[in-house]
Amino acid sequence: MNRKTIVSLAVIAVLGVIVAVHNMKSSKSLPGLSDISGRADEISLKGADYSMDIRKGKTGWSINKQGYSADANSVEQMEKKVSGINIVDLISKKGYYNKYELDEKNAFSVVLSREGRVLRKVLIGKAGTTKNHVYVRIDDRPEVYLASGLFREDFKRSVDELRDKKIFSVKKEALETFSIRYKGKTYSFFPSIEEKKDSDKAKESVKPVSGNTRTWYCRELKGAVLNNSVMNNLVSSFDPLRADTFPEGMTKRKAGKPVASVRLRAYDKNIEFNIYGSAGKAGYYAASSESEYGFTVGSWLAERFFIKSRKDIVK
Repeated sequence: MNRKTIVSLAVIAVLGVIVAVHNMKSSKSLPGLSDISGRADEISLKGADYSMDIRKGKTGWSINKQGYSADANSVEQMEKKVSGINIVDLISKKGYYNKYELDEKNAFSVVLSREGRVLRKVLIGKAGTTKNHVYVRIDDRPEVYLASGLFREDFKRSVDELRDKKIFSVKKEALETFSIRYKGKTYSFFPSIEEKKDSDKAKESVKPVSGNTRTWYCRELKGAVLNNSVMNNLVSSFDPLRADTFPEGMTKRKAGKPVASVRLRAYDKNIEFNIYGSAGKAGYYAASSESEYGFTVGSWLAERFFIKSRKDIVK
């Protein structure tokens, strides 16, 4: 081994030691966050001109005093980001919170609590020098840290964004009958279940399928063969039927007369779904027996139920 090689290896070794020592010092300066004990049952969000309180009850998460049902996945993602916060660097021990937008006026606060006891509090400031990091304070500690994986936008959400958009869900196997009334015409659909023969099952070598095939018929169009693609789209609309938005103050009385009415029978009960007038870019106003709130659905969904003539559904 020549002298140049030995010198190069020595330099690399020294640099490695320097980096290791620096990392050890950095890691010692970072807070040793203890694991959160149990799951939160309340998330409080506060910022300039913004406040939201999300609580967990027996039936799931709800938003503010109105008690709107919240989307569980969205709320749990918030909880996960805070409980598992990733601190990457210590920025300051001296304060100067204005510089990082961590002062009382500008900071965005996220507090996880359980049974009234604070599990973790994070103050979120402005983004760091790279877009993947943000300045934070934790549990009222004076230090300013740099964290990755969370931003104000992850938490500063509108009520409508956080609401659970599912109105109802009916699996195709559970759907007994359904009808659609549009412009004075009603089309009533019922299924016929055909059991597959053993010879047909033997031919299926790719993957197992259900032993029954469901074919839909229309009571008003006796003997007509319906378009499978159209029927599949209609049936799949119910699994689940989701709202796009929940307009404030929208009621069935204000909506007026339905443009289209859908009636379903499933799970030993009757379900109603009514489509009202146009909501512009938001699609159409709608209401259902499964929701106490009015909502909107996209035009692509609502117009599936606008059956103008037999040509729209017959093969």
